[in-house]
Amino acid sequence: MELVGLDDVKVDDTETVDNIVEGLATLTIGMYFETIEEARKYYERYGQENGEVKDDELEKFKVTLDSLTYEGKCECQQFEFVGILCAHILKVFVQLDIDEILKHFILPRWRQKADKFRIIDSQGLVHDDGKVESEALRLSHMCQEATKLACLAVPSNEMFLFTILILFNCQFYSIDLEEEAEGSDSDQEEGSNCSE
Repeated sequence: MELVGLDDVKVDDTETVDNIVEGLATLTIGMYFETIEEARKYYERYGQENGEVKDDELEKFKVTLDSLTYEGKCECQQFEFVGILCAHILKVFVQLDIDEILKHFILPRWRQKADKFRIIDSQGLVHDDGKVESEALRLSHMCQEATKLACLAVPSNEMFLFTILILFNCQFYSIDLEEEAEGSDSDQEEGSNCSE
């Protein structure tokens, strides 16, 4: 088939560019279908034959939940096979206003060495096996708390200015504490020198 460019076509008075373009051959890659419906039917049949068809209807799974213990099972069996709760059970939890994952859904493999992680107590101190931890962990905790405070303060200009003022006061207070600590260390050293 020979392709013809628009410059090579002789135009009569009754011919328009649209009429000429309709007459030119259209190059296609792959299969050619007369209608969209014909293409849809072909690919639907192809998918059914190859097992990759997706129906318009979502797959539904039955979730059973014990109302006393809240032990649940889903027909998808994701928890049984993977060990992670599926979205179906979690959706039921949301509907029933259950806010925390129950212990029987937390497998032993997820709890391995859980006691080795750091714990933040009610006073904000970081502990690891009962010992107050390093400066890096304290810094991490401070950053976490400062971020929470920043998120609370940002919506209102008044709250923002108040929070900035408090942070500046905390900064000056921390500097004073540091100077006192350094001063008491030097006093102890001087005192020990005097007693010799």
